Amino acid sequence: MTSKPLADMLKNPDLLISAAFVSGEWVKTAPDGKSFDVLNPSTGDIITSLPDLGVAETKAAIDAAYLAQ
Repeated sequence: MTSKPLADMLKNPDLLISAAFVSGEWVKTAPDGKSFDVLNPSTGDIITSLPDLGVAETKAAIDAAYLAQ
């Protein structure tokens, strides 16, 4: 069984964002260029790839969330 890409199934494909939201900004690439695939659990198909962010980016996201409370 072949499935259509998720973006093709959305009424608004712009809703599928291949980035991480960190400190109010979309981060499209990790500093070291690494990424990971997000899979559809029912088919195993790749939905998208996201930046594989590290400790510094994770800390920035947590700090920003804390300040936003």
